Amino acid sequence: MFELLKSTSQILGSMKTKWCFCGGWAIDLFLAKETRPHKDLDIMIFKKDLQETIDYMKTNGWKVEAPTRQGFLPVDSDNYEEFEYDNLWCMNEQYPLDYLKVDEQSAYNFYHYEREEQKDLDFLEILLNSSENGYFVYHRNPEIRLEVSKALYSFEGMPYLAPEIVLLYKSKYLSEDNQADFDLVVPKMKDSQKSWLVEALKYEYGSDHPWVMILT
Repeated sequence: MFELLKSTSQILGSMKTKWCFCGGWAIDLFLAKETRPHKDLDIMIFKKDLQETIDYMKTNGWKVEAPTRQGFLPVDSDNYEEFEYDNLWCMNEQYPLDYLKVDEQSAYNFYHYEREEQKDLDFLEILLNSSENGYFVYHRNPEIRLEVSKALYSFEGMPYLAPEIVLLYKSKYLSEDNQADFDLVVPKMKDSQKSWLVEALKYEYGSDHPWVMILT
């Protein structure tokens, strides 16, 4: 169980900056079981650690690129400030780009997976968030915050993002997978976690969001 995450933890274990698994894998780590196949593998870092993270990944043989309208643009510790992005793609030589579908929308390219499950550690997406004065700052709305000590968890040495924050990110797109994650994890959350999520959802969307009505 969690073999892909264990392999990732071994690679990132020597990185001095804070990082954690996020997305659906974070939900599974909170539940201590694999609940469904996952198309990709996401980790989160804080923006202040971006340069060190890029250097670390490239030193360990990974290609680091920013997904843009012009395609994937190489990023390194010298030019990373030239791009506007909130995620980075790390790929090794085995990564098959033919699994990607590109949809052009407004000023960005959106890259979607056509493979149903990532089984090998050939790709890693780095999502960027901010921290300030000991708080995790939700990048879509910086008024929404949570103490870093409450935002990062660990299961068997594998760090992961708190489920209430993961669900907040998932709340924008109520896909089948995101709804399934919500249904599985909410019964296992503490009242304090649910309360934080309710207030964050209300702040972001108002009281009419479907998850607010379920949680209250």
